[in-house]
Amino acid sequence: MNAAFVIARQTFRLLRRDQVFIPVVLAGLLITGFANIASDWSVEDFSKILFDIGGFGFAVTGSLVALFWGTKILGDARSDGAVEVELSTSISRAAWLAGKYLGIALTLVLLGVILIVIWQMIMLANNFGWMTEGQLLIFLLMIVGWLAVAATAVFFSAFCGTTVAVFCTFCAWMVGLVAALVAGTLTDRTSPAMAALVRGAARFWDFQQFNAIQHAVTMPPLTHAEMLMRFGYGAVLIAILVSAGCMIFDRKDLLS
Repeated sequence: MNAAFVIARQTFRLLRRDQVFIPVVLAGLLITGFANIASDWSVEDFSKILFDIGGFGFAVTGSLVALFWGTKILGDARSDGAVEVELSTSISRAAWLAGKYLGIALTLVLLGVILIVIWQMIMLANNFGWMTEGQLLIFLLMIVGWLAVAATAVFFSAFCGTTVAVFCTFCAWMVGLVAALVAGTLTDRTSPAMAALVRGAARFWDFQQFNAIQHAVTMPPLTHAEMLMRFGYGAVLIAILVSAGCMIFDRKDLLS
């Protein structure tokens, strides 16, 4: 476990040197710009649009960072030979991969905190006051969604090259976003096999669980029980993906 934390600290430093925090600044500037454009609208419309803009920017920024840097950090370790050097010590393969994920996760959490602070400043600047508990939980839930995307990236990077891992992670992310929506459009004319496949994906691979921004303003807030179920779903999904990635990586030829 100590070895995993050492790798996590090293990964965090590498991501910081790779200027991973630049998207946070860009996202904050974009959100501020859209907020200024909407400043002449009514308070009700402005509140809804502000949260729609913020939720979209928050979710996409973190997910893209998780996708691209999650695959890149593992690809770089292979290309520069760092993985062979680090595994030549007493670090096990599973601890090494888990440490890489922990480093990415720590970076994403810090990114989320920075974005939440920027978002709170925008709210205060537009006289919306402080976030409610429900609104804060919604943004924290989106961070869990980022961590799930990062776990997906680590899973595919455990046995794929960087380009293939990026493609597979992106496709899996898209499937997770649309599976529940597509499942809601199924009719009696849909093939039973296809309907079972879509419903299974919507049940077990549903990234819409991390998107609850509509409950921040226009819809009733989620109950604590509903929030707990969504956080629990994210934790289980992350644990399964990282564990599966570690198992595969432990048996994989590093040179292949």
